[in-house]
Amino acid sequence: VHSGDSACMIPPRSLDDDTLARVCEVTEDIARALDTVGLLNVQLAVTGVHDADAESEVFVLEANPRSSRTVPFVSKATGVPIAKLAAKVMTDDVSLADLDVDEQIPEHRSVKEVVLPFDRLPGSDPRLGPEMKSTGEVMGTARSFGKAYDKAQDATSKPIPESGTAVVDLSAEEFPDPDTEAGEALVEGYAEHFQLSEATDLIEAAKRGEIDLIVSRQRELLEVAVEEEITYFSTYASAKAALEAIEHAGDDIDVMAVSDRPKRVEKWGASE
Repeated sequence: VHSGDSACMIPPRSLDDDTLARVCEVTEDIARALDTVGLLNVQLAVTGVHDADAESEVFVLEANPRSSRTVPFVSKATGVPIAKLAAKVMTDDVSLADLDVDEQIPEHRSVKEVVLPFDRLPGSDPRLGPEMKSTGEVMGTARSFGKAYDKAQDATSKPIPESGTAVVDLSAEEFPDPDTEAGEALVEGYAEHFQLSEATDLIEAAKRGEIDLIVSRQRELLEVAVEEEITYFSTYASAKAALEAIEHAGDDIDVMAVSDRPKRVEKWGASE
């Protein structure tokens, strides 16, 4: 999935401190080598994050000397006014040291979710892939990841239902095999909250209003989900996140100003 179409969170929960330190080191090395003054957008990939026995390795995909639409999200989540600081060092001939700004790590979880345009583009492919399709972003913040994701998804006007009838179709290669531990856990998780559809024609069932949530990669089924305004998830990661959101649906909504949310002054990663 293109990074511009991905949901992401701060602080990250799939990267340990050593990996975060390496990410910082790589990014700073690139910034210095390019004599960057202002903002730098770096795309990184990390291997081994889902394998406890594997050693994580950081790869650089690309580096662009510019801002990105993720900057407002990072600024709000961390409480560090990144765009303002960048403008100052670019125009006021001051350094970051002169500005005396500390890195801050938020105690709460913030999730950035994308807004997709498929409801305005009939017949378009609703499945996510390497081509970016999103046209906007929203943000949700809470004490738990599940509730933050729930709030972010709600802000996209595609709220996650807590009950009803669900389709959990793991036939695509992007999903784990239903007979594997991961596949069984996903199906069982949804079965705890939903009645799993046994309809022989899922498309017609969706058109009749008999489906409340869809997990699938079938294009025709997802096109109907868009038409009928049925919340759907077309990746394994988003399906897992949605299940966690359902489990935390009863959590406090945590309404407070972003600036009031607790943070600690600390460098990202384990090493200086």
